[in-house]
Amino acid sequence: PTAARSERAAEVEILADKLEHKAHEWLAGAAALVPDDVTATTSIIEHNHPAQGLIDQVAASGADMIVIGGAGGGISGRHTLGTVVNDVLHSSTVPVAVTPPGFAHLGAAEIRELSVAIGQRPGAPLLFQTAVRSGIRAHRPIRLISLVALDDEQPFQAAPDEAAVERAR
Repeated sequence: PTAARSERAAEVEILADKLEHKAHEWLAGAAALVPDDVTATTSIIEHNHPAQGLIDQVAASGADMIVIGGAGGGISGRHTLGTVVNDVLHSSTVPVAVTPPGFAHLGAAEIRELSVAIGQRPGAPLLFQTAVRSGIRAHRPIRLISLVALDDEQPFQAAPDEAAVERAR
């Protein structure tokens, strides 16, 4: 059993080394795409929970925003949110920009509109200002979305109460 365990540990170590090497390759490739007039730093973080790892890294680096890619396969060709993106959107303390699938290859000229969820959470004013500046730069309309959080008004209730809905609005 000890020899088998040792062999397994060696295989895991080899795989970990290969993954780390590949991660550095991907990161170097991504950094090479950043325009020269933009200052960028890179890092590789290991975390059991990818969304929390991203959020922790944002806090450690002092970043103002997370930009993360959405997945395809949504209704009418729109993007859907994977588990990590969904967790980041609901847990981040800074604004999160979700790019549509293929954005890196299409560019802003192919984007029909920018959608921004506004509200009272920390970072909302920065998110709104960034969306406005981005929309102006890309010559695209901006769609504002306001989400109503009913759980603040009626915790532990399954069906919306009309009075709670009115207070939230």
